[in-house]
Amino acid sequence: MIRSLEWLALTKSATLVYNDIELSEHIKPTANYFISVDLEELDPILKKKVWSLDLPLIIKKKITFQMRQLKREIENWYCDHKLMFKNYLFRPIKFVWKGNGKIDRLKTARSIIECKSCDISKRFQMACVYWLEEDTKKLWDEMNETARRDLSAKRLSYIECRWGYAVKDWITLLEDGVADWRKHSFSHPLFWYCEEEAIIQGNLLQQLSPDDQSRALRNVFKDIFPQHTKGFCLSQMTA
Repeated sequence: MIRSLEWLALTKSATLVYNDIELSEHIKPTANYFISVDLEELDPILKKKVWSLDLPLIIKKKITFQMRQLKREIENWYCDHKLMFKNYLFRPIKFVWKGNGKIDRLKTARSIIECKSCDISKRFQMACVYWLEEDTKKLWDEMNETARRDLSAKRLSYIECRWGYAVKDWITLLEDGVADWRKHSFSHPLFWYCEEEAIIQGNLLQQLSPDDQSRALRNVFKDIFPQHTKGFCLSQMTA
């Protein structure tokens, strides 16, 4: 889809306003596995920031409207990562945005992975899920023995929790001293891991053969997945 220059400029302005807000203050953990995103509270704060800009009123209104799409994108990101992080929340998360108003998931993941103030085991899991080989090795080497043992001993809560298997398999790979993940015998076919909301938008999909890419995208598209995940698959299938 070709966007107008005005649309691109409005999106850029809206992302700059969002990046000036501490989103973590409006993210609330609930129960054991879910994160409630109470972004409705942000509306008056965001509107106040937009209205303080030295811009014509019509432009301010358009930026405010554009921010609704960005809010939905943020909600989708938290939804896709809720099982991975449970009650643990990164503070703060500075999302990296693409020009089309979508979160750049790989760059955002790298930003979190490189954040020294974040829990190293969570950063390691993020590196595994996004299939970032050098980061997994680096963080594994930096982790103390207790953190390594805790991760290795962690039991999977869901049989179909693909990100959990990804983390476990990366740990096995690192413990075995495998130099190249492509030479490691993973517990499942590589395309299988991509049938998960976070993993499919990471680095692994691009490493698959064209046939396996197509298989993973088709399986997600025809299965029960959120619309935004299916939308991503469709964009890849028609690219």
